[in-house]
Amino acid sequence: MTQEALRKNSKNDYSSSAESERLRADFKWTSEKLREVLKAHYSLLEENAKLKAQMPEFHRLQRYAPDRLSTPLKLLFKAAIVFLAEGPRGIWQSYKNRKKYRSVQQLPDFEPWPEIEVLTLSYNSERFIPGYFKAWSEVNYPPEKLRIHILDNNSADNSHKLLKEQKQHYSDLNISIYQSKKNLGFAGGNNYLLLKVLPQSTAKFVFLLNIDTEIDRDCLNRLVGVMQHDPNTGMAEARQTPREHPKSYDPETLETSWCSCGGVLIRRAALEATGFFDDRFFLYAEDVDLSWRMWLKGWKCKINPEATYRHITETLDSKKDLSTQLYYSVRNSFFMHFKYDSLLGILKHIRFVRAVIKAEQNPDRKKIIARAARDYLKFLPSLLVSHFTTLPFRARRQIKFSGFDYGERRQFRDTPDGRTFLDT
Repeated sequence: MTQEALRKNSKNDYSSSAESERLRADFKWTSEKLREVLKAHYSLLEENAKLKAQMPEFHRLQRYAPDRLSTPLKLLFKAAIVFLAEGPRGIWQSYKNRKKYRSVQQLPDFEPWPEIEVLTLSYNSERFIPGYFKAWSEVNYPPEKLRIHILDNNSADNSHKLLKEQKQHYSDLNISIYQSKKNLGFAGGNNYLLLKVLPQSTAKFVFLLNIDTEIDRDCLNRLVGVMQHDPNTGMAEARQTPREHPKSYDPETLETSWCSCGGVLIRRAALEATGFFDDRFFLYAEDVDLSWRMWLKGWKCKINPEATYRHITETLDSKKDLSTQLYYSVRNSFFMHFKYDSLLGILKHIRFVRAVIKAEQNPDRKKIIARAARDYLKFLPSLLVSHFTTLPFRARRQIKFSGFDYGERRQFRDTPDGRTFLDT
């Protein structure tokens, strides 16, 4: 067979085979895809060329963008836009919103279960101790993240013995019991625990809770949420039930003039920057003093009404001796005025207390108030020093006096089992 015949037969065999058809189809598909890729490639090159031609114009415009301006010019530019869009009121509202949400832009890394050091003082509190521990056993918070420290303030009843028994009964809780040889008061007792606990702790928060309380399950979670949301918050108070404290607070920002330390979460960094309690107060108003020092140092004081605890306050406790509360409330009111008020305000308060003494009909109460009005004089030299060291900051809006009260109060009416606010 000739070579030409062989080529002809070979061509016919190749063209008639299934393999030939498959190869032709693959080649056709590959060619089409290649054309599409090349078309897209050249299209991108054309777009890039157009963008490149526009880049000088883009850079020229970018130099005059608002964010490239200096801060004063940027603020003026934005204020002009807001003024044209919303008028003068819009500028003021934008400023308020900027202050309101500034802290939200500074959120730290969220830690869902931070360690907390719990501090509680006990003084002749035998009847409250079982309920206090039972409530802690039901708290919705990891027990390994909590360390409960209780100081017995030289009780005359069986409080110290009962504290030890409850510690053994609730062995799953991390509890430490301390005992003082004398009554250090609320200020001195908490300072004692703080000096004992903080040097050996890495916890970022300290929770102060009265012994005559029963904490609710989610109280700590909700207080921690306030702290995590705003890193500038130094103190976050829980709302006490059934008789809530009547002091006012902003329902939007939750800010308040001062935090009651009957149930409050304190940021450790704020406490260390501000200092501990003032031992001179002993009892009552020491939490107001700490709160105002927090404000002066730039920390916020807030209250979370969703975080609650049951508190057997003086008005609900028939066995409570109210003479002690009356004495220290009056005496320490002089402390607060000398530390934070103007000279005119101090003189007004002295006249106010004299008028109260003159009008008091109960002879026992009259003696207590008069003694308190004299006893503050023992601390007058140190109070004058405190007055002049806080002098530049007295005009802060959070510092307000109203008789024996600190800040504004809401109108309320007490009921046998609670309290009703008249402005809600």
